[in-house]
Amino acid sequence: MSSRLVKRLSILLILVMTVCWLATSCKKKEAPVVEDPEQGQTIGSVIEVDGKKYIYNSNLVNILFLGIDTTDTLDKFTEPSHAGQSDAIFILTLNKETKEASILQINRNAMTDIDIYDKSGQIIRTENAQVTLQYAYGTGGAQSCWASSNTISEMLYELPLSGYFTMNMAGINQINDDLGGVDIVMPCDYTEIDPSMTSGATVHIEGDMAEKFVRYRRWEFNSVKDRMERQVLYITALMDKLCQRSATDIYSIISPYLDDVIITNLSVDELNSLADYTYSDCRVDLLPGEMIDTDMYEEYILDEETLKNYIISTYYLPYE
Repeated sequence: MSSRLVKRLSILLILVMTVCWLATSCKKKEAPVVEDPEQGQTIGSVIEVDGKKYIYNSNLVNILFLGIDTTDTLDKFTEPSHAGQSDAIFILTLNKETKEASILQINRNAMTDIDIYDKSGQIIRTENAQVTLQYAYGTGGAQSCWASSNTISEMLYELPLSGYFTMNMAGINQINDDLGGVDIVMPCDYTEIDPSMTSGATVHIEGDMAEKFVRYRRWEFNSVKDRMERQVLYITALMDKLCQRSATDIYSIISPYLDDVIITNLSVDELNSLADYTYSDCRVDLLPGEMIDTDMYEEYILDEETLKNYIISTYYLPYE
């Protein structure tokens, strides 16, 4: 064998080894798996915590809902950092067996590792920042939704997310009025938003009241907590109204808003199946943690131990 051929083969071998190393080192972390001792096959979404094994409850479907603080069309390319922030973030969990819905509401200021992308959609670095910024630091549209889903799943110990449903917060008024508005019982006094919103009053939300109700913010420490409470009140009322309007064809109602106001990767059947559940009385849990005030902005620091136990008890079953 000639020395020139040996040299070429050596270079080729080095390139192959380099590519393999990069593929392994850049791979996103995955949930641990164990092998079923009886069937001899690999089962995903099995985790081990403190020496005990748990398997994901396959009856649960988790959908990420995002409300984006922007007036731009959602489904378009944007420069990273300009796509808008996700002001409303929650996981809608649907139990296919019991037909019950529940919500895990995520504080927009929750601190976690977010990926920073370049114009081509490639990750250039990872920073610890508020989770609300993950959508902004994508390239908009489906790519920012995918990036947010990935980051939030990792923050929640690799919680499986079946899809996303993202709304432009500035387009809420149009959707609200097309559905005929929603009725909400005010849990406390919100007369600074509208004079009719006194504590205990049932208020018919219409016109620009919808956007004001979900976006109004008091400029004081941890005011996001009050806004989060209003957001879940409104979204659950809107979901119930949507299901009342069409028990079998939710897709036909939201289809006029797709791309501009709403983007989702849920199929037509998955969207229509949302009508099988009720939302007005669903359980709402808050991401465990504590808000702190830094010199520049607020940071919500996760209580990792409580969060881990919550994820296990809510989404997993003992694995025997």
